[in-house]
Amino acid sequence: ALQFVFGHVMNLSSMSQSISSMDGLGVGVDYSLIIVSRFREALARGLPVNEAIAETVSTAGQAIVYSGMTVMIGFLALFFPNVIDINSLAIAGSLTVLSSVALSLTLLPACLSVIGRRIDWPYGLTRLIARVDVTGWWYNWAQLVMRYPARFLVGGTLVLLLMAAPALTVKFGQFDSR
Repeated sequence: ALQFVFGHVMNLSSMSQSISSMDGLGVGVDYSLIIVSRFREALARGLPVNEAIAETVSTAGQAIVYSGMTVMIGFLALFFPNVIDINSLAIAGSLTVLSSVALSLTLLPACLSVIGRRIDWPYGLTRLIARVDVTGWWYNWAQLVMRYPARFLVGGTLVLLLMAAPALTVKFGQFDSR
């Protein structure tokens, strides 16, 4: 619907609908899984449904907002080449992520308040799935990064800048048969 409105104001590529479908499915499912898993954890600790929802939105909701802002910044960076098709992708992706964040923080918690403790139906199945191993390489890596966040921030930024250096010499133009 937002693309329809934007389409009356500016030219949008037909690819923007495909981008919205792909991006919306990926981001929407991801954000929903974050909210639902955090809600289940809160219920497992014995919180009442309303308190579990409040805690879920205040913790996982913050992560979703930051993640959505990051993805939107990535899409909005597509405006730099100033090519209509790519601008359409920037608009479509940004609007889709904005909608996914908004729905994850409003509609999904409302649905969870109705579902409540039945979220774990069929009972017992989630206990079989939820066994998590807190050892291994990824766990150790995460602990190391959390122990030295500033070092990893600086190192990661330097690696990204080195990888982005070729973009300083890029020349943008219109598409043609060549």
